[in-house]
Formats: sequence, structure tokens, C-alpha cells
Amino acid sequence: MRWISIITILFFSLGCNSDQMINADHGYRQPAEYEPTKAVWMQWPRNTHKLDAPIEEVLFQMFKEITPFAHLNLLITDTALKREILMKGKKYSIDSSRISFLLFPYNEFWTRDMGPRFLTNKQRKKAMADFSFNTWSYADENDPLAILDEKLDEKIAASLKMPMYSSPLIAEGGDNEINSKGVLMLTESVQFLRNPQLTKKQIEEEYRKTLGATSFIWFKKGLRDDDFTLHGPLVTKQGDSLFTCLTTNGHVDEYARFVNDSTILMAFGDVLSENLIEKETATRLAENLTILRKSRNADGKPFRIIFLPLVPPQISEMKKGDGTYEILQSMTFKNDIKYGFRDKPEKMIAAASYLNFVIINKLVLVPFYGLETDEQAMVAFKKAFPNKKIVPINPLALHWGGGGMHCITQNEPF
Repeated sequence: MRWISIITILFFSLGCNSDQMINADHGYRQPAEYEPTKAVWMQWPRNTHKLDAPIEEVLFQMFKEITPFAHLNLLITDTALKREILMKGKKYSIDSSRISFLLFPYNEFWTRDMGPRFLTNKQRKKAMADFSFNTWSYADENDPLAILDEKLDEKIAASLKMPMYSSPLIAEGGDNEINSKGVLMLTESVQFLRNPQLTKKQIEEEYRKTLGATSFIWFKKGLRDDDFTLHGPLVTKQGDSLFTCLTTNGHVDEYARFVNDSTILMAFGDVLSENLIEKETATRLAENLTILRKSRNADGKPFRIIFLPLVPPQISEMKKGDGTYEILQSMTFKNDIKYGFRDKPEKMIAAASYLNFVIINKLVLVPFYGLETDEQAMVAFKKAFPNKKIVPINPLALHWGGGGMHCITQNEPF
């Protein structure tokens, strides 16, 4: 189909006026991802993470698959990008009538974490949740780029004339996972890195007020290859040092996801693995599994658990000119660890996971890597989503910037 698109220009100065704010008793909740989706929000990237791993192919594949199932709201920072995207996207036969180009200012493109987060109530009215943001703990809330990205949801809410509830809690969309009954899964290692001054009870109260959460499942840690990069490299059995890629310290959407109100997909590995990274991840997941098995759904019953394999470690080298390398070279690491000293290349490990999938109505976009474990993962996905179209896409290029397909999307309910 022909790519014909209308660009909607939204003024950068828009903000959320005080009369658009709602109080803590707002009666809204965040819908689960498996509930009906009206539109998917995404952002065109401004940065290149790894020069030999361009992400445009991943994006265009996603656009092609998403648009038959939901409208796509694609954010851009410059009107010239519209022409470029349309030109490059012609070969994918994408229905452009299902895409709106929206002009907004932003730095990063991880829409799940710092973009619009939609709420809905019993009258099917919509609002937006607004959390504080500190660029995944790589900066603080007063950093100009953190402020730029934190304000994105406010500008979108104002443009949609949508009420907003703001919370002082520092949180990202990928660091918690909610079902339609208000059960919220989250990771201690993330929540307390972002909010060291708060107790677990205080954090829960903020999620109750903001998202309408009713109960909580607190996991301990996430994947080893998702550990906070500035804490230092991972060391292999052979003594190699592997740096993670601007990762989150344990986002739950890398290892545990809701399929429905009573079913959870969960990563699981071999605690006896000879690979130290896989062994540590598997040990953490075994502890999280024990926690999950003691948890109950909204009906007081145990959750049905479907297991997905771990992705074998994905390792590559980064060097000067790669976006992730350049960012990390300018940062201060724990214990004065040196990164990119005298511009030397560094070995990097990607936070690769089958759990970073996206549910959009009758569609599920799932990570596939061309590995033997893909077949086992597909069996699990078919078991979890027997009535949905399952489309595999290789997201590795996204991982070199710290996230995946789920991280660059956000669902808007009807």
C-alpha cells in the first residue's frame, strides 16, 4: 500500500496545567497489556548504539506487523524525519493510514519507560500516570536530558487534553508488570536503586495511588546481564570482563510477564551451568520462582507458570564511535573502574531475553535470535498464546542500547 501520512505537529511548550491533575482517589487503573489496545506509541531513535548493528530493520519489521492490529503513533523530533522514514519504509508495504507522525522533543526512545503511561476507569475515560525519571539511575532527576524525557508524558497528556496523576516515585514502565486485577510484579534491585530513601510499603502505596495496584509480587533480582552497568563488569570463568549495555539493574519485563490474570511466563535456567553468568541468572530466577509459587492471583489461587529458556550470552565488542561506548566512556564507574581507557575497545554483553515480547490485541511480537533455544521458546509462546498470531523478530540490535521490543513500545487502551 502507498505510504500517505499526515503529520500532527504538537507544540514543544505544551505542559500539563494544574486543572488537569487528578488526586490519589482518581478511580483509574493501568490496564494489562493483554487487554484491548487502541494504539501503540513508539519513538524514532535519535542515537545509534552500535554502528554495525543498525536498528531500523527491527523498527520497520515492527511497524509492518503492528499496523494491521492497532494504530501506530510514532514520535519524531524533526519534520525531516517523516520524509526519511516514508522513503526507507516503502519496501515493507506498510499501511501508512494506520500511522500518525507526532512531533515532540525527547532524547531517548524507550517509550515504555519514559513515554505516555495510560490509565482507564469504569466509565472508559482515560488518564495518564506520571512518574519521576532519572535515566535509569545513570543521572539524576535534575539532569537536563532526564528532565527532557520526563516531561514527554506531560506534553502528550496536554496535547490529548488528558488528566494526569503525578507521583514523586522514580519508575519506568518496564520495571513493573501489572495484570487486569491489579496484581503488580516488580524487582527489589530496581525499585531501591531508583528510590533508596523509600521503604517497600511506601513504594507500594505510590503504585496503589498511581496505577491502581491492589497486591504485589516482589522479586529479588533480575538477569545478571541486565545488572547496572556502572557497578562494574561481569567476569567470566575464563577471566574476561564483560560490560553490560546501559542496562536497568533488573527490569521485570526481562524475566516475568503476565499472559492473563492467572498465567505468568517466566524465564528459567540451569543453576549448575558452567557459564558463570548463566549460573548466576539461573540462581536468581530460582529464588524468584520460589517467591512466585508462594504468591496468589486475585482469586486466591496459585498462578499457572509457563517457562521460557534463557538466551545464551550475546557478546560483542564496542569501540569508539559506538553510541553506547561513547556514553559509558564519559561516566564514572564504581570503585574507579576504567571503561574505554585510551579508547581501547571493550567486550559487551547484551541483556537478551525471550520475555521482552509485546502483546497487541491478537498479535504477539516475540524475540528470536537464530539460536537452538528459539524452538523451545516458540513451544512456550504457542502454549501461552494459542489464539494469537506469533511473529518472531530478532531484536539484538536494540539490546546494544540496553532494551528490547517491549521497551520501545507503549500500549494505549480504548
